[in-house]
Amino acid sequence: MARALLALAALVGSFSASASPPATPPPAPAPAAKADTFDGKVVPLAEALKKLGAKPDTDTAGVALVTADGTVFTMVKDEKTRLLFLDKQLHNRDIRLTAKVLPGTRVLHVEKVQTVKGGKVFDVDYWCENCQLEATEPGPCKCCGGETILREQPAK
Repeated sequence: MARALLALAALVGSFSASASPPATPPPAPAPAAKADTFDGKVVPLAEALKKLGAKPDTDTAGVALVTADGTVFTMVKDEKTRLLFLDKQLHNRDIRLTAKVLPGTRVLHVEKVQTVKGGKVFDVDYWCENCQLEATEPGPCKCCGGETILREQPAK
């Protein structure tokens, strides 16, 4: 008899548990920020800070994008931006960055780097003429160890 009562209690409990309202679904994740384009000149970070009135140490590392209105953005150094940190040929030139601003900052997470000349936009890479290979950053060719050169091609 006790077993029958326990079985009945378990059965009633399973009905009441299944009859309760469904749990509220978790909120949908916030949509990812959309990338925007940012035009300006890439300069050493120390230079950008000096123009803002700061007195940075001479060995201050990094680069910044300074827009036409004087807004200064720093950027995450990664595989997309490494060329801007390493290649001084790209400093003080018109640059277009496709990037997302990290929330609450003026730090850009860059998706694409392009140069701008005469109002025209160019895709940038490094080219080994010997191997006919492109690279995303300056330095020796990964194949032959030879020199790579900065290459700018009309944007696709």
